[in-house]
Amino acid sequence: MKINYLIISFLLLIINESHAQHPYNLNWKKIKTEHFEIVFPEEISNEGQRLANTLEFLYKPASSTLFNDTKRISVFLSNQSVISNGYVSTIPRMSLFYTTPMQDATVLGSNDWLQTLAVHEFRHVVQNDLANRNFTKLGSIFYGSYGRTGLAYSEPLWYSEGDAVATETLYSQLGRGRMPSFTMLIKAQLLSGKNFKYEKTYLGSYKDYSPSHYALGYLLEMQMRNEFGSDITYKTIDRMSKYSFLPYAFSLALKKEIGQNVRQFHKNTFDKYQKIWIDETDKIIESNRIEIIKDKKHWTNYTHPQLIDSSIYAIKSGLDCAQILVEIDNLGNEHKILQFETDKISANAGKIVWSDFSANVRWSEKSYSNIYSYDVKNKKSKQVTFKTRYFAPTLSPNGNYIACIEFTTNSKSNLVILNSNSGEVLKTFTLPNNDFIRTPAWSENGEQIVFLHTTELGQALSILNFSSGKITKLLDYNFKNISNPVFYNESILFNMPVNGNDKICMLDTTSHKIYSVVQTKFGSFNPFISHRSAIYQYYTPNGYKIAFSKIEKQNWQEITEIVDYNQTLIDKALKQEDSTKILSKAILPDSIYQIKKYPRLLNALNIHAWGFYSGEEEYEFTLKSNNKLNTLSINTGILYKLNNQSFSKYIDAEFTALFPVFHVGFTTENRSYSFYENAQKNTIDWKENTSIFGIYLPLNFSEGSLIHGLTIGSNIQIINRIAQESVGNYSIREGNFTPIANYAVYQIYKQKAKRDVAPRLGIYLKAIVRTTPFEQTYDGWQKFFSSKIYLPSPIRHANFLVEIASETKKSDILLSNQFVYPRGFEMENNEKFVKFSANYHFPLFHPDLNILQLFYIKRVRTNLFYDYGLAGTIENFENQTQTSLQSTGIELFFDFNLFNIKYDFNAGFRYSFRLNDQKGIFEFLMFEIPIN
Repeated sequence: MKINYLIISFLLLIINESHAQHPYNLNWKKIKTEHFEIVFPEEISNEGQRLANTLEFLYKPASSTLFNDTKRISVFLSNQSVISNGYVSTIPRMSLFYTTPMQDATVLGSNDWLQTLAVHEFRHVVQNDLANRNFTKLGSIFYGSYGRTGLAYSEPLWYSEGDAVATETLYSQLGRGRMPSFTMLIKAQLLSGKNFKYEKTYLGSYKDYSPSHYALGYLLEMQMRNEFGSDITYKTIDRMSKYSFLPYAFSLALKKEIGQNVRQFHKNTFDKYQKIWIDETDKIIESNRIEIIKDKKHWTNYTHPQLIDSSIYAIKSGLDCAQILVEIDNLGNEHKILQFETDKISANAGKIVWSDFSANVRWSEKSYSNIYSYDVKNKKSKQVTFKTRYFAPTLSPNGNYIACIEFTTNSKSNLVILNSNSGEVLKTFTLPNNDFIRTPAWSENGEQIVFLHTTELGQALSILNFSSGKITKLLDYNFKNISNPVFYNESILFNMPVNGNDKICMLDTTSHKIYSVVQTKFGSFNPFISHRSAIYQYYTPNGYKIAFSKIEKQNWQEITEIVDYNQTLIDKALKQEDSTKILSKAILPDSIYQIKKYPRLLNALNIHAWGFYSGEEEYEFTLKSNNKLNTLSINTGILYKLNNQSFSKYIDAEFTALFPVFHVGFTTENRSYSFYENAQKNTIDWKENTSIFGIYLPLNFSEGSLIHGLTIGSNIQIINRIAQESVGNYSIREGNFTPIANYAVYQIYKQKAKRDVAPRLGIYLKAIVRTTPFEQTYDGWQKFFSSKIYLPSPIRHANFLVEIASETKKSDILLSNQFVYPRGFEMENNEKFVKFSANYHFPLFHPDLNILQLFYIKRVRTNLFYDYGLAGTIENFENQTQTSLQSTGIELFFDFNLFNIKYDFNAGFRYSFRLNDQKGIFEFLMFEIPIN
C-alpha cells in the first residue's frame, strides 16, 4: 500500500521492533512484584530475585523527578548471550537485560552490572510512559505502540540516554557521569578548538569525530537540571507531548521552558564546559613521553599496545579503518595483520591472544566469546577455543598458558587457565562470594596472576598464586574504578581516575600506598611494562595514540584523596534527588518473591499496534501482535479498495520458537484487470483466495568482523480463483494455482570502516525456483539467480560492485520479476532475462552542511554504472533473437538527516543514457540502499 504522506514513511522507518530469539529449550520462570514482571531462565533464579528487589527499591526514587507512576512492565533476563547491554522496547512494551557484564571497568565503571542496568533501563521506562500523554496519547490510542513510537521522533536520543545516564550516576556509587573517561572525548574536542554546531555534534560526521549521544546527553541534561531545576525535564517532555506532531516539538518545548532552543542551549552549555575544562587542564603537568604514532589526518585510535621484540602490536580503529591488529616496527612503519572485533589483546613469547564474538548458528540471543591466537614468527592465526564464554585472555610469560575469565550462563565467574595451543582447561579458580572477576594479568616470572573482582560492595584487587591457588587481597572493595592491572616488579600498575583525569597509577604492595606514575592532558591508559618503561595509550583530540615513558620514582605523586569528577555538577543534582537511595548492598531489600512458571501459551498473543491508514484509492485497518519472547508474530487487517469497491482480508503469522521458522498466511480479495478492446476500456473482476505455508531456516555463521549468513526456505501457495464474469473475449478461468517456491540467500563480507561506501570485499547470492508440480487449472515455473560481488578499489573508501542476474519463467499467471531492470528502461515482464551490471561507487565529499534545519547533509557520493541486459521469450533466446538493452550513467546520492532525527536517510538523482536509442533519462531516487 502506498502512503500519501511522506512523514508517515519516515515514522515507519525509525520504528525498531525487537527480533530477539532465545533458544527454544530454556525453562522460563517469572516473579511478579507490585510494579514489575521479571522473566528469566530457571538457572538464574537468584539473579531474578535480586533484580526484583533492586527494581522495586528504585521504583520511586528513579522516577521522582519525572513525576510519573509507570504501569507494570515485563523485564526479561537473557543469559545465553555474551553481549553486555540492555534495552527498553515500546514495540512491544518490555525490557531486556543481558546478564553478561563488561570486562573493562573503564567503559561503564565497576558498579554491579545488574544494578547499573536496573537504574538506567528503568529510567527509560519512566521516560517512555511520561511522553505518552496529550497528543502522543491520542497517537497511541489510534495506532497503539506504532503511534507512541512514531510520535517520539522529535525527542532526541541524547535526551533519553543523557537523562538515563544522569539517573544512573546519581543513584549509584560510580555511574558514568563520575568517570572522566566518559566525557574525555568531548573535552579534548572542545579544547582543540572543535566546538562544532549542534547538528554535527549530535548527528555525526564522516569527516570529524562526533561524541556519543550518551556523553553529549549527560552533559546537556545535567546542565539543564542544575540551571533550571530538577523538574525541567518533566516540563519539557510534558510540553513536547502536546505538539508531538511537529518535527521540532522537543526544541520548541525547550524554548518555551528555558528561553533557548536546543541549538542555543547546546552552544551555551559547551561554551561553559570549554572554559571549565581549560582551567582544569592548565593545572595538569604531563609526564615526559616519547610518541610512537605519527598523527593521522582523521580521528584514529591505537589501543592496548603490546611489545614483542622490537615491534609494537596494537588495536587500530577509526573513521578511516575498521578495527584491525597492526604491527608498528622500530622505524615507525605500520603493517596490517588482520581484521577482528575485540577490546583487548595480550602478547608474550612471540604470540598474541584475544577473545572475539561468535554467533550461534540459529539463535540471535545465544552467542559465544572464543579465544584466538596469532603467531608472530609464522604469521598465522588460529582459533583456540570453540563455543566458549571466555573473556580478557592473557598469555603467560613463556607463552604456554592463557589465563582468562569465564562467565557462565548461570552467572558464575571463574578464572580459568588454558593450554595456549589446544585450549584445554588446566585449572579453574572461583571466589567464595561469586565475585565477578575481571582482566587477569601474569607476573613477569609467571608465578602470580593479578585480577580485579566486583560485588555490590565495589571492586577489589587481588593476586593468585598459580601453584598453590592461594588468593591474596591487595585492595579491599572500593569504588575507585581501577581497571586493567599489570605487574611492575613487586608493584601493580593500573588505570585509575584521579580528580578529573585518568592516570596510570601504581600500588606499592609493601606500603599499600597508591602513586600516580603517568599523567597526560586528557587521560592515559593500559600500560605494558618493558624494563623500567611503560608503553601505553593516551588520548588526544585526534584519537588514542601510543607513547612510552620511563617510570622514574622521583616523579611519582602519592594519591591521598580522590574527588568525584565534576563533583560540583553532581552535588547540585544530588540535592534534587533522594540521595538516601543511592544503591548499596546495605540498603537494598532482600525479599523472597514467589517464583512461578512463565506460561508461554497464555502470553502468545500480545496485540500492541493497530491503526487505520489511507493510500491511493484504498483504506486499511491493521492489527499487530508480537509476544514478548518474540516466538509468535501475527499481522492481520482489512483493506478496502475504492476502484472496485471491495474488501480484502488477510492474516499472516510467523512462529520462530523452533529451529526452523514457520510462516502461514491467508488472504481473500476481489481483484480486477482493465484492458482496451475496440478503443473501449473494459474491466474484468474476479475473487482470489490465497493460502501460504512456508518454512525457512536463518543460519548465522558470523564471527568477529565477518558477517556470514545463509537463509534457506520453501513455501507453498494455494491460489483459488473464482470468476465473476466475462467481458468480450476476455475471461478469468476458475481454478487453482499451487506454486511451490524454494529459495536460498547467502552473504559473506567483512565489516566496513565508517567512511567506506560499501564492504571492500564480499558476496551476496540469491536463488529462487518456483514450480507447480500438481495437476491444476493454472501452470507455471520460474528460475531466478542473482549475485553481487563487492571488490576493493585502489582509492580508499570506494568500491567496485559487479552484479549478474538471470531469470527464466513461463506461467499462465503473471509472475513478478525478481530483479532490477537495466537503469533507464521501463520494467517489462519477459519470459527470460539476463543482466550484467558494473558499478564504481565512491564518496565525493563530506560537507556537514545544515540547510535551514531541515536537512543535515553528511556525505555526497556518486556511482558510475553500466548495465547490459538481454530480454525476450525462451524461443527468442533459442533463436538468438532476444532484445539487447544497454545503458550507462551516473548516480548522485546524498546521505542526510531530516528534521534533526538521528536516523540516516538518503536520496539522490540518476542520469541514465540508453545506448539502444541514444536517449537520456533523469530520475529522482528516494531511500536508495546501496548495500544489502
